[in-house]
Amino acid sequence: MNNNFFSDIKLKLDSIALIRENDAPNSMDTGDAVDTVTLDVPLLLRMLEYAKEDAKTDMDLHDVTERMIAMAKSGTLSMQHYNDIVGQQAAGMSEAITEAQFDEAAGEKDACYHKVKSRYKVWPSAYASGALVKCRKVGAANWGNKSK
Repeated sequence: MNNNFFSDIKLKLDSIALIRENDAPNSMDTGDAVDTVTLDVPLLLRMLEYAKEDAKTDMDLHDVTERMIAMAKSGTLSMQHYNDIVGQQAAGMSEAITEAQFDEAAGEKDACYHKVKSRYKVWPSAYASGALVKCRKVGAANWGNKSK
């Protein structure tokens, strides 16, 4: 990265900080309270994942935010609060599938499928799925051979 990139970001961040400083006294003078939510790090990461992958619309994010603000009055939010925050929106998203369902979804059982499945103890798993993709990319004859 070049220095111009970082200097541009620093300039933008300084501008945002200046705007916040100018706006803060006005909001406090009128008596408007700023909503503050305190999250532990695991919940913060999961909420970012939710926003990126699971939320279908902006209204989903708005609803989740409203629930977080309401729940934050009782203290710091943690992963124990996740289901209450997300509610029905996450229901059914993390259903475990059986090996038979995974095999059916995988489609054809080619040489890569058999080669990768024999090497991984847990099937299906993220690691095994990634290995299957890599094997199909390079070919079963070449996958798993070390190159120097």
